Amino acid sequence: MKKQLIILSSAAAIVLISGCGTPPGAAVYTNPTDSTTAVVNLNKINIQDWDTASHDMIQSLLSSDVLSRAPRIPAVFAVDRIVNKTTDANLDTDMLTKNISIALNRSGKVLTTTTYGTHAESTMAQDVQTKNDFLNNSSNQTSDHSPDYTLTGKIIEDSARAGETRQITYIFQLSLTDTHSGLAVWEDQKTIQKTGTRSQIGW
Repeated sequence: MKKQLIILSSAAAIVLISGCGTPPGAAVYTNPTDSTTAVVNLNKINIQDWDTASHDMIQSLLSSDVLSRAPRIPAVFAVDRIVNKTTDANLDTDMLTKNISIALNRSGKVLTTTTYGTHAESTMAQDVQTKNDFLNNSSNQTSDHSPDYTLTGKIIEDSARAGETRQITYIFQLSLTDTHSGLAVWEDQKTIQKTGTRSQIGW
């Protein structure tokens, strides 16, 4: 009987411990690409929206074979202005462009310059490059760093409402411009639409 009580007590302790492992309402890690577990907001672009848009744009650009016809391989690529036309004034467009530049660099078809333009990512490297160009007095060196392609775009928000139901649409538009010709050699658009009731807004 005593042995049976010990076994029952051990089983109860295991149940108690496992129950305390994840208390109700506790935060847990989820897969950001798993739409079945991710939190969805109507009033903002979620991480899964950024991932979906960037993934589709990357596949579209790489499958277009535009980069294989670049004047040099790897081509020099620069991210230009992405216009925010949404209601979120603090929208971080790097969530889209950084995914794209990482994938393109990994493809071996481009190298991203982080020292070009007024919004250069690395201002310290930009200063060093400018100084070296000045000291060497070489226009050819400067041109070697100039991009062959620039990425520009726009993110647009559209909303609609019918009774308690609200629909939000985010449209991602991107263009790749050949700086030598000034022509857009690739363009694409990705639309993400979400629908929910008013009580769900803010989730």
